[in-house]
Amino acid sequence: MSLKTILGASTVSVTALGAALGAAVIWAAPAMAQDAAAPDGTMPGDIVVTAQKRAERLQDVPLAVTAVSADALAARQINDTTSLVTAIPSLSFQQGANPTNTSFRIRGVGTALFGQGVESSVSVVVDGVVAVRSAQGFSELADIERIEVLRGPQGTLFGKNASAGVISVTTARPSDTFEGKGEITIAEHNEYRARGTVSGPITDTLRARVSGFYSDVQGVTRNIGTDKWVNGTKSWGVRGKLEWEATPNLTFLLAGEYKKTDADCCASTLISIVNPVLQQVVGPIDASRKNRTINEDTDTYANSKSQTYSLQADWDLGAASITSITAYQKYDLEVNQPIDRINATSPLYLGTAAFAPYTFWNQNHGIVDLSAWSQELRIANNGKSDLNYVVGAFYMHSDIVRPFDRRRARCTTGIVGQPCAPTNIVWQSAQSRIRLKQDSIAAFGQADYGIVGGLRAIGGIRVQYEKGTNSGTRTAPIVAGDNVFPGNASTSGSFSAHDTAVTGKAGLQYEFSRNAQVY
Repeated sequence: MSLKTILGASTVSVTALGAALGAAVIWAAPAMAQDAAAPDGTMPGDIVVTAQKRAERLQDVPLAVTAVSADALAARQINDTTSLVTAIPSLSFQQGANPTNTSFRIRGVGTALFGQGVESSVSVVVDGVVAVRSAQGFSELADIERIEVLRGPQGTLFGKNASAGVISVTTARPSDTFEGKGEITIAEHNEYRARGTVSGPITDTLRARVSGFYSDVQGVTRNIGTDKWVNGTKSWGVRGKLEWEATPNLTFLLAGEYKKTDADCCASTLISIVNPVLQQVVGPIDASRKNRTINEDTDTYANSKSQTYSLQADWDLGAASITSITAYQKYDLEVNQPIDRINATSPLYLGTAAFAPYTFWNQNHGIVDLSAWSQELRIANNGKSDLNYVVGAFYMHSDIVRPFDRRRARCTTGIVGQPCAPTNIVWQSAQSRIRLKQDSIAAFGQADYGIVGGLRAIGGIRVQYEKGTNSGTRTAPIVAGDNVFPGNASTSGSFSAHDTAVTGKAGLQYEFSRNAQVY
């Protein structure tokens, strides 16, 4: 049982939870609140989303969308993006050895990420800013307005890395009146969380919002080698927003966010041991699917820092609105994933028949240094009419640097399970530094047109140009006296590639009534 205390809650939340019945039929669902920025024609209880990059009622959107409000997140105690699976059945989360090869899946479709050049097929978008890599999206959820999960291909409006779907997170904007909220959660097994938000007007045309969070979640795995609980996290973050109404129809929103996470993740547990040598070296581990104990001399870690700064401008022209989003992202990740997985501070001899004789491997260390600039400019009609449209252009330049180093010892002979004599140890090491630069340019458009009665035609197109340059060096060995790590001889080189792709969508939508449609 957890203890939760709300301190002075005073907030306004948007829509509740939207639901769809079947793959192509949508019926009205109850909602707890209405978005303050809802388009004309909405009524109390309507769910408003921006799944098509314009404000619309959920019932009018010909997409499979689940929208979850801040109230629904709180009611389900969803504290981070990985916990969204408890509210959205079609969304699943596949944990990897570290954040760079961890991924989301929608309707079972996703991407196994093992290289920094591979992009996820589920795009993560926060306040209109597309994350360069999905690892940036595994974070705490604080001061959220709503989350929309779009199921199925969304490449026309959201680009090349949205072939399986989109997770779109919208954080709360500054409020017209002063409000503040604080929340403290204390739960079993040493889980501590705190959040706070202050928002309100500075002048008649200037509003601000500041929010922050801190969490300390103890892991559920016990490492008897280091006498620590592992697979837990400590994180904190702060977000600030400044909104300025330059004119009655022109608004600027400046936002900045910084988050830091230290995680002793992700150590794996043994579920079966059939080799007596393995049982001997891992010690008192009862391998089973209920096992939550490991015996290792070094803890795995994955520590990250994330920064995002954006400027959004919205110009209301009456019949249409122009939106510009300029953003800079910075993401840093440092990971060490020991491979030997045993509690030995020096090499042991395990025998060539039982295991490969690489028995001491605690240095398997990598860094991700990611930065990106992006610019999106689009125009969309306001409200709902016979012709609804979104037209825009997108540019992103990303730069990913990936240093990696590894070192292991090979024990050539000895007594199985016993420390290796120094004369029988062969050390091997190598390091690499890879850099990937990418430029992405796209023009896109989507429209729907009322043909007759409730029948509408839907069409969209996206033209995308992509260029990437991959360069790097590899050095081996990295410690004097070591041998070359097999398959990692010193080398260097670079390679560039580019491509242009044209994709689109077409469909029909029929509205039986205000609350039911098929598409």
